[in-house]
Amino acid sequence: MKILNLRPCSGGRRFASIDVEIAPGVRALDVSVIRKTDGSLRVFGHSLTFDRSVADGLARAAVAVGECQHERR
Repeated sequence: MKILNLRPCSGGRRFASIDVEIAPGVRALDVSVIRKTDGSLRVFGHSLTFDRSVADGLARAAVAVGECQHERR
């Protein structure tokens, strides 16, 4: 699993929008990473469903990429 592009979102519950390569040759574009009120993260795609472990992995990867981008600013 690899984050191809991350577009941070400001304000609201949406942490970021990501493009991800889930497996070689399998890509999902414009996937939303949402921060819930309890602080946990959830991943939603348009017409996509993810197993909980895959969604959690995507959320952790997005946070890691977002933190790296923030440190470079």
